[in-house]
Amino acid sequence: MVPNPYIQILNQTSDRLDISGQPSAVICVHHADKSLPHLQASADKAGFALIRHADFSEDSGADGYWTANVARLKSLRRQNQDWQLVGLAHDRHAAMTLGEAGADLILFGHLEPIVVQGDMALAQWWSDLFEIPCGLIVPDHPAKDQPFGSQGWPEFFAKEA
Repeated sequence: MVPNPYIQILNQTSDRLDISGQPSAVICVHHADKSLPHLQASADKAGFALIRHADFSEDSGADGYWTANVARLKSLRRQNQDWQLVGLAHDRHAAMTLGEAGADLILFGHLEPIVVQGDMALAQWWSDLFEIPCGLIVPDHPAKDQPFGSQGWPEFFAKEA
């Protein structure tokens, strides 16, 4: 089964999960919140991964973590081989460094301080050269004719709820 190329970004934990869009994963931008266990339970029930900020890996139950910090990503990989680790990159060097550090997905764009769109050309360059899948933060759902996941395109797109 091919995963849906859609990754939902929750800017606030009060945002609703987009169950109808059937995301492959949900990335929580907020660091810590009492509603995160409820979100984790909802994500588990719906069958997608909940990816939380790497600074809060002490919180149990997460499916994975996101970070732009190479040392933090390496530390998380040593802690648990099964976690899904998302490396956040804004240029080629950062992407390659995060990939070498053990990222399972490279996401182009910024999640902090605000969600900022990534660079399509950069994501396409990565997709053409590397085996580690990549995603691109976009402002809206892409048009149906944008073939995310096909040759020469990023495997995933991520957008705010």
